[in-house]
Amino acid sequence: MELGKIYREVGERHNALLSFEKAKELKPNHLGARLQLASEQIYLDRLEESKQNLDVVFAIKPKNPHALIQLGTIYRKQENREKAMDCFQLALESEPTHFWANINLAVELQHAGLLVEAEQQLQTALKHYPNDSRILIRLGNLEKVRGDKQQALNWFNQAGDCSSNPNQLRDTKLAKIQVLLELNRLDEAVEDIEPILEQWPENLQVKLIFANLLKKQLDWSKAAELYREILLIEPENLNAKLQLAQTLREMGEAEEAIAILENLRHIFPDDLRVLLSLGHIYREQKDRLKAIECFKKALSVDPTHLRANLSLGLALKEAELFDEAEQQLQTALKHHPQNWEIFLKLGELEQKRHGLEDALGYFQQAREYHPDSFEPSLKIAQTLSNLNQLDGAETELNQLLEKYPDENRIIMQLAYLERQRGRREEALNWFRNC
Repeated sequence: MELGKIYREVGERHNALLSFEKAKELKPNHLGARLQLASEQIYLDRLEESKQNLDVVFAIKPKNPHALIQLGTIYRKQENREKAMDCFQLALESEPTHFWANINLAVELQHAGLLVEAEQQLQTALKHYPNDSRILIRLGNLEKVRGDKQQALNWFNQAGDCSSNPNQLRDTKLAKIQVLLELNRLDEAVEDIEPILEQWPENLQVKLIFANLLKKQLDWSKAAELYREILLIEPENLNAKLQLAQTLREMGEAEEAIAILENLRHIFPDDLRVLLSLGHIYREQKDRLKAIECFKKALSVDPTHLRANLSLGLALKEAELFDEAEQQLQTALKHHPQNWEIFLKLGELEQKRHGLEDALGYFQQAREYHPDSFEPSLKIAQTLSNLNQLDGAETELNQLLEKYPDENRIIMQLAYLERQRGRREEALNWFRNC
């Protein structure tokens, strides 16, 4: 048992699995051995075997909170989020202060879009476990979902200050690094990850995030090499396979990327990450029928999934099935009535149809729901320019330029605007600036 825990800690999950299997063989009714083994099987996506071990636990102790949490995790992996939430609530009823019951229930509430309730659940957990870095990390993750990445960083920094051991500090730093990557603050990410790499050079999670950093730095070949290295150690690591496929896609090696993803699809036919990744590659390869089929399959698994809805709408638009694309995006809007990206895509669809007035209305609604994003404002400026409302377009672009002085797309649009006015020299100066 102890050996299995050590293997898990250093990221050698197959060896951890073998250790816990040996412990179970020695004592078949040992609840701890069954639970630890089930945990590793869940991690390695061996879900049916995991359920069998949990059934043994439930037969001995029907309301075991640890087993309920693991069963909830299985349902989560199978995208059955309602059953997952039921399991975590039952675990919490069985043991109200249980750390992971509180955390997992908050995760499910967040997934259901109940962000206020999720935050309340985490704050409740924080009362039971004051200054626990793991809870603070999840509060940071919640802010990431809300789009407030700076507040997320604040939570992660606080979590770092509260970390009680080197491993917690490492996990906090890794969470922070992932936000820095999303913000493209790569120098800070490098500065944070270098000491972690020195201390945990063989940790697979560290390697995975470092490979993601290499991707952000556009060092595709080194990133791919690192993902392959991870897969040599842990051949069933789904995340590493998905990242390798995405990296190969960026390197122009679409055939190998598709082969990896089609193999994963055969093993995990209902995995949304696999279906969406495969659909995006088929779309890029102009195989629109296969792309549409992948996105429709994803929506059959979760009809409310935002990315799947947006991706299918985009694929239908590119196939010039405009009415179907609009119908799909309007369906998405029923599930996510205040989502700015859907309004943005509806506006782009109207642009394609040359319905510029309708497009402008959609872009304005997108900005209303996400005023901090420059994308809707840029689209508004482009549409005003297409409507020959050049003064209004210039006002929008100058306001944007004040907030985002180094954004090339704004500078390019100013150049196009000057060219539209017939002021060639001014347009040329903007192009030079760009």
